[in-house]
Amino acid sequence: MSVNSTKVFEDNSFLPVVYEANFTEYLSTTLNTKPGFRDAEVFQRDPRNDGGDPEVKNPDRVHKYITVLFEIDNKESIDRYLNEEEKEKSSSELRLSRYRAEIADQSKALEEDRQRINSLRENIRLRRVALEDARSRYQTGNEYLEESHKLLERARFVLLALRLGFEIFFLFADGRIE
Repeated sequence: MSVNSTKVFEDNSFLPVVYEANFTEYLSTTLNTKPGFRDAEVFQRDPRNDGGDPEVKNPDRVHKYITVLFEIDNKESIDRYLNEEEKEKSSSELRLSRYRAEIADQSKALEEDRQRINSLRENIRLRRVALEDARSRYQTGNEYLEESHKLLERARFVLLALRLGFEIFFLFADGRIE
């Protein structure tokens, strides 16, 4: 934010000094309403224009500046407004840095949440694998129990047959059955 003073005549004891400064569009319209700034002329300057001619341009918004020509009686009034502009700029930069810090914190929290979600997904996957393994073992266990029951039934049948056979044998042996 620089102030360029230009003497209108060699002897400026009777004439005000013309200052040129770059301001935001908002501040330039504000300054136009101030009584200390007489005969203010506002125009857009294209910074890519090397000659600096005050022609009305429509540059890209990134390159848009407002240049104000002031006729004022003392340099202090424009310095005061330049200081206000600088304070506004620094407070904007401070807000911007706070927003960036907040975004960084939110990005960090988002990354932690993603890691937690991935961990939970892996845990769920491992539990599903364990459940499938338990089901297969359960089915295998059920098949084993069914086979064991079948063998046990056969063994009972054989024992029953043997018992009946021995009873019949003893009945024959005792002569009770002929």
